Amino acid sequence: MKVASYIQTRGSIPLIWTQTPTLKYNPSLGISGDDLLNERVATQHLEDQVKKYKDNVLVNLIDKKGSQKTVGDAFTKVVKKVNNEKIHYTWFDFHHECRKMQWHNIGKLIDEIKPKIESFDYFMATIEGSLSNPGEGSVILCSQ
Repeated sequence: MKVASYIQTRGSIPLIWTQTPTLKYNPSLGISGDDLLNERVATQHLEDQVKKYKDNVLVNLIDKKGSQKTVGDAFTKVVKKVNNEKIHYTWFDFHHECRKMQWHNIGKLIDEIKPKIESFDYFMATIEGSLSNPGEGSVILCSQ
């Protein structure tokens, strides 16, 4: 039996922001707190991610217009200020790029992040023997 592991995390932009639910398709976003507090929160989050996972590729998929742009601009500013060589950031306006079913435009994002993603490692183990009795058999580990 083979077992493989590759870590991918997903989350919201690490700023203090709000989005009040309304009947609109896309409710407005707003940044809460002051700039220094948001900078501290985001910086701490990014530092924790690098400490835990080493290199990180951050892909921002929100709109580059309207209230989402405000949040995206604030996050971009923090990432630039952190200036960590282990953080690789790109902002891909998914709704704009893929409007009217232009799904092929996702290739632009893939082309941009592919070199870094391909440089990442993964873990793989081959387990030989009995799973019911772990003392029998062996584990062969490899990493790419």
